[in-house]
Amino acid sequence: MPTYTDGQDPLVYLVTTPRELAAAGCTSVFSDGNCAADITAIESDPTQLEAHVDWPVMEQERWNNTPEDPDRMRRRMAEFLVHERVPVSAFTQLATRTRLRADAVRELLHRHGCRLDVVVRPAWYY
Repeated sequence: MPTYTDGQDPLVYLVTTPRELAAAGCTSVFSDGNCAADITAIESDPTQLEAHVDWPVMEQERWNNTPEDPDRMRRRMAEFLVHERVPVSAFTQLATRTRLRADAVRELLHRHGCRLDVVVRPAWYY
């Protein structure tokens, strides 16, 4: 499999919420860390999302493991997974790294008659 080498600028984040997904009839689960790790716990009750995910680690710019917290990387890789598909109607907005990419995405959406808010969020990218 070839390695992706085009950087972060072409990437567009599709933004939604658990509420929007539920309203669209989507089935989802979420984890407290990387799902490939044996110790990761998976939850399906949306009322448990706030307690299940380590939100302080999600807000940190640096989340490497440390001697004091050797599990930080796994927790930072928490996942929210949706079964099969997410309808376009469930997305609340799209996010890009640059204004140039946002303008291109807006033009593409306009050409296809799709109305979605497009925002520039460089802090969301590495």
